[in-house]
Amino acid sequence: MSPARSSTRSIPLGAPRRRPLASPLVTALGWWLLAPASGCALAQAPAEPSSTDGGPSIPTGPTDEPPPAPTSPWVLTHDLAGAALLDAFDVQAIADPTHGTVTYVDAARARSTGLLSVDPATGHARLAVESSRIATGSGRESVRIRSKDSFHEGLFVIDVHHLPEGNAVWPAFWMVGPSPWPTGGEIDIIEGVNDQPRDASTLHTTDGCSMASVDAAATMTGRYGERDCNAGDKATGMPYIGCSTTGAHGSFGPALNAGGGGVFALRWTAEAIDVWFWPRVAIPPDVTTGSGASAQPDPSSWGLPMSHFELGAACDPAHFAPQRMVLNTTLCGDWAGAVFVGPNGQTGYAACRDHVLNNPTAFARAYWDIASLRAYTFQP
Repeated sequence: MSPARSSTRSIPLGAPRRRPLASPLVTALGWWLLAPASGCALAQAPAEPSSTDGGPSIPTGPTDEPPPAPTSPWVLTHDLAGAALLDAFDVQAIADPTHGTVTYVDAARARSTGLLSVDPATGHARLAVESSRIATGSGRESVRIRSKDSFHEGLFVIDVHHLPEGNAVWPAFWMVGPSPWPTGGEIDIIEGVNDQPRDASTLHTTDGCSMASVDAAATMTGRYGERDCNAGDKATGMPYIGCSTTGAHGSFGPALNAGGGGVFALRWTAEAIDVWFWPRVAIPPDVTTGSGASAQPDPSSWGLPMSHFELGAACDPAHFAPQRMVLNTTLCGDWAGAVFVGPNGQTGYAACRDHVLNNPTAFARAYWDIASLRAYTFQP
């Protein structure tokens, strides 16, 4: 995607140290398998107090000791849902930098037409594309929003129940640094076009950031495409491609929506940028549960990420300035328009623009349904 064009306050977040995984034996089998069958103990426990007449031991009662302190070093700073989520973003009524057949409307128009709303039944935030009438001018009405806060490193978790789908549709959830793009870097967390079934996570940078040495098989579950993150690298014939990975089938499009959506998590540190995805039926309990101090995410227990981008000698972390989050849905444009005739591409129109302007009902399912968005800072 293309850059947001201004800066705001930054929330600096520290880079985490690697935390050791729990013992596989204890984790998988549980303590009870380690206890002796009879006759002896692995370790001598302190004797319980007993009565002076040799009667039964006296049980110890509850104590007034405070509960144990939180163990996760990730501290929740933003817990956004419904109206609070939408209020944390500014609506951008701008010309589409990716040249889509779209008109990004202002906040008043977005709310009055229902393109930006909160579902009264679920409390979820919704971002939609206009789907009731023939479009004219620059294109079909849609929304693009950008976070008021900026972030430098951290853990970000978004729970989506539905992603925009349909031919010519290009939705994205991403982060971008200050202009001029791409000097501040860009991190694409959720992105894809048409009805592709796999999410694409991508970095865009200036020259000097490469993932050529990353051992993908050992560090991630997805697959690399281009490994040069330089957004201006014209050697590929696509000057804005960046370094991109693709996730599992069902991490994007109708395949994701059919399963009730899922959760994406981005961990950004000075050492790496990682993206996880879990379908609705496989979300780890620590990812979305709890609030305030009781929110205890533990990325060290999540297994390999879907996407892994290493930062260091081959890609200096300085490529990524404080970033703001962006959610948008464009139509056609530099990517979706270029591959318009492909999967589900036979729409009766030879040109992507004609399809977008003249097929309003084709965009009835081109909406975001977001249950929550959380941001955490690292505090060891």
